Amino acid sequence: MTRVILACMARATEWRRWYGEYVDDALAHIIKFQMPSFTSGETLTRVRYHWQAQHPSLGVAAEAPGIIIGVGIIDVPSGTAKADVPSPLSYPDVEWIAYEHTSFLPYTVISPDTYIAYELDLAPVQGGERDSRAQRVGGALGRDMWLCAEVDQDQGVFYLSCGGSSLFLLPA
Repeated sequence: MTRVILACMARATEWRRWYGEYVDDALAHIIKFQMPSFTSGETLTRVRYHWQAQHPSLGVAAEAPGIIIGVGIIDVPSGTAKADVPSPLSYPDVEWIAYEHTSFLPYTVISPDTYIAYELDLAPVQGGERDSRAQRVGGALGRDMWLCAEVDQDQGVFYLSCGGSSLFLLPA
């Protein structure tokens, strides 16, 4: 009896690293950061990332816990204008690769020069690296990935820093 064994060679993979410090130098209520793009034949298989937002305190006691920030990673057709990329609180129902929302947490810091106490509001409350295993295919025209963050425009503005690694299956 002859046995036929079908074997598949594993496709090659590639990690693409990215980071942004004080993205766009922006102090805004919506911030969008372009991550690595992927092309036809490539498949996004994993995104490991970290983000941190800093909200300048207005000196209002316990202000930070009441400010919600939405953060998401989305893929859109290559060449999509930054202004047309959805933001997480305004468009929570689109198909996000990763999505979360949390509040800011106030920290008290003391100036070593003046000994004046300041409030520093940071998010996420639960820090650490995020790991999304959502998969996306590059499509005929390719895809651009964006990390987007948003607070309600009535709640003020924030700074965003982020970084991570995206794993792609390369074309067979």
